[in-house]
Amino acid sequence: MLLRCSCLLLLVISAGLRAQTPLQPSGGGEAGAISWQSYTLPVPAAPLANQGWQRTRRTFLAALPDGRIAGIWQSEAQSRLFLTLVTPGQLSSQTRPLPNPIGGKLLAACSDSAGMLYYALATPGPDTVSLMLCKASAERGLLLQEQYETGSEAFDVWQIDDSYPRVMRCQGQTLLLMLTQEYHAGSDGLNHQGGTAWLFDAATLRMTHAYGQTSGHSFDNWLMPVGPAGYLGVDLGDNYPRGVHLHRFSIRQPRVRSQVVYTFKTEHGTRPSYAAGLPDYPVYPEISNAGRTYYRWSNDNATYGRIGGLAEVSDGYLVFFTGEPGPDGNSLDNSRAGRQAADPRNVGFVKVRKDFFNYEDLADMILSPGAAETGGYYSFGGDWMPQANHGVNWLTEYSDPGTPSAHRLQVAQLSRGRILLLWMLAASEYGRGEVRALVVDGNGTALGPELQLGTQIGMELRDDPLVLGGEAWLAEPDPRGKALILHRIRLR
Repeated sequence: MLLRCSCLLLLVISAGLRAQTPLQPSGGGEAGAISWQSYTLPVPAAPLANQGWQRTRRTFLAALPDGRIAGIWQSEAQSRLFLTLVTPGQLSSQTRPLPNPIGGKLLAACSDSAGMLYYALATPGPDTVSLMLCKASAERGLLLQEQYETGSEAFDVWQIDDSYPRVMRCQGQTLLLMLTQEYHAGSDGLNHQGGTAWLFDAATLRMTHAYGQTSGHSFDNWLMPVGPAGYLGVDLGDNYPRGVHLHRFSIRQPRVRSQVVYTFKTEHGTRPSYAAGLPDYPVYPEISNAGRTYYRWSNDNATYGRIGGLAEVSDGYLVFFTGEPGPDGNSLDNSRAGRQAADPRNVGFVKVRKDFFNYEDLADMILSPGAAETGGYYSFGGDWMPQANHGVNWLTEYSDPGTPSAHRLQVAQLSRGRILLLWMLAASEYGRGEVRALVVDGNGTALGPELQLGTQIGMELRDDPLVLGGEAWLAEPDPRGKALILHRIRLR
């Protein structure tokens, strides 16, 4: 059920608009074919930083038709929203407040080809979650807002935790929102977590189609428009299914078609049963050793990597991710799984056909060369779940588990033949470290060596780069106070 609030609200720009403020250069450098410049943008409140265990996007960058960059972000005060407009040619910015009608957290934001801005809000819950979409103009402010029923018979949102990823993109007259949530209690009395996707009409903000669950649980996601009438998305499941799960969302006849394109190892139980009253399972001798005995059941929520992003080229899609291959390059060795996993993270990819959803055989679906790997794991109920990888290519070779490895992978497609990969060399996905870069072509072939960009660029855990004029822009909160930092990265 939809709660209709189609009131037209016009902001008085003179009241909320700050004067044009010059971008303050705060760093920069060159490495190989890459150069970068960092700018500090004073803003009226401290931006909400991505700290600790949080995996959510914080600052949403979008391109406007006049060449400006729109950044939508939320302050540390939680309920205060702001729009920062950056004019790259003049190296200036201005910031104004955005309405937050429900006092909720900012979930996601995007812009369309006409320059309209859209943002999703939610109160956290549990049980009484409010979910809203807003439509705004950079000049006229809030134009439309729609609030949605979140009960079990509607959007079925019981809680939206701050660690859950979400992303929204615009395509023509539609919006697609991928949201990770906890559902209202099912027949087992539990509030299960999963990723869900919805399609909205951009003119009215009415929900026009529910695609249903994308993965469960879902711990990461990425989304982009493709073709004249669709979206390409990917999320990261730990069980249903277990792997990097690629989706093609159709608009005209709404449906989603999906395939797992990369999967990974699984930690198994170290006692015969999960809990008293549940079945006992036999020993898993293939991975047991003198130090530890494993049993043929699992409940592993770890995904041993993250999604980086997607790139579309003439003959397919490249899916980039981080993973934990063993010394032999394989990812399905369950004896190497666990919270203190034995393998460092590396940057990898597969290239798939554009009609990947039409193929059941990985060898036919995957275009990238590479060996086939098969394996599997025992589910929570003790059933054998087969797994397979094909055509996985690793672009880095971090091999020492005691040293930093690849985290926070970001993908910026600067052109069809040049894809910029950025990642942080850190001890964990929550740590800070040096940024590394690599440029690859449409087949994933490196066009030069791995480059060291130093520690000036501080990438957030999940914020996506904006590509504008063949350059990549990234944003991060200034940890020292009321400022945003923009990083402009280009190929020389």
